[in-house]
Amino acid sequence: MRNHVPAPPGSCGRSTMVLSRCSGMRPGPPRSRGRPRWILRTGVTMQRKIWPVLVLGCLAACSGGGSSDVQVAVAAATEERVQTRPAAPASTPGGVTISHGRMPAEGLLTGGQITPEQMTALAAEGYKTFITLRPADEEGTSWEEEFAGQAGLRFVRIPVAGPADLSHENVDLLSRTMEEGRIDGGVVVYCASSNRAGAMLALKAHWVDDLPPQEALAFGLDGGLTRMEPVVKKLLGLEE
Repeated sequence: MRNHVPAPPGSCGRSTMVLSRCSGMRPGPPRSRGRPRWILRTGVTMQRKIWPVLVLGCLAACSGGGSSDVQVAVAAATEERVQTRPAAPASTPGGVTISHGRMPAEGLLTGGQITPEQMTALAAEGYKTFITLRPADEEGTSWEEEFAGQAGLRFVRIPVAGPADLSHENVDLLSRTMEEGRIDGGVVVYCASSNRAGAMLALKAHWVDDLPPQEALAFGLDGGLTRMEPVVKKLLGLEE
């Protein structure tokens, strides 16, 4: 299934990077802990939904229940918040199509493998940074470094071949590249089906942006997380 995507407002063992020949790598703004910069929709949800959590906690405490009652009440409210959270749009009137396209936040696009023609079309719509999570030896990739370099686009390859590559090092590189890329325009994070993209975004949301585990997981699901969900839950501390 192919979805419309929005207009924005080798080596298989190491990360490789292609930068604009004109501007080079520019340092991004200082990272501020606390409020995630890319999790716009999630942030709004948290602000709207935090009051029920506080109220339930106060009621449990005032009714004579112990700390376990408060924890149960907060956990229940958090779970309800994640389940009722609207899904990320799968299609918008952007005019370009990529497989498994999702937009979990403004100016952030996730999806499956793109083609040279799609990279060109997305760049024309304002997406200037492309991050692939596919090792260069996977089918259909390995062309991006040279192509992006010739087009003056920022391109970074962060090989995520499996769960073992869901590391703090790779997540930190993803975070830095996204922060630097957002200065110039939209950012595209892709793999083969958006599953790895969603997994890495969920971990970034918790490890880097300090979002609570359930909210971080929800953001990853918005970004396309599917088969790696059990692994991501364990890394987020949500394993039962």
